[in-house]
Amino acid sequence: MELIKSFFDEYGAAILYTVIITIIGYFGTVIKNTYSKHIDDNTKESVIKICVKAVEQLYSNLKGEEKLNKCIEYSNKMLKEKLIDISDLELRILIESIVNQIK
Repeated sequence: MELIKSFFDEYGAAILYTVIITIIGYFGTVIKNTYSKHIDDNTKESVIKICVKAVEQLYSNLKGEEKLNKCIEYSNKMLKEKLIDISDLELRILIESIVNQIK
């Protein structure tokens, strides 16, 4: 029993500090990832909204699928410049959603 008491007397504070720092680091990482995802989602939406409006203005002579392809091309380029990854499915869904909002 004396051995356990002396162990905690000598190393208890260091162990406690390590556990506290680990917990704080974990929650910090979770908060940062949640914040980054939120910012990325808002950026995706605003970039795609700009692209949809630009394609509508610049390529009014094109038909639906051609406009969609132009919008996908421009959105992909702009998001890659901002180092934001987006899947083709998510991109198409966001474009369709924004087109419906505009109309």
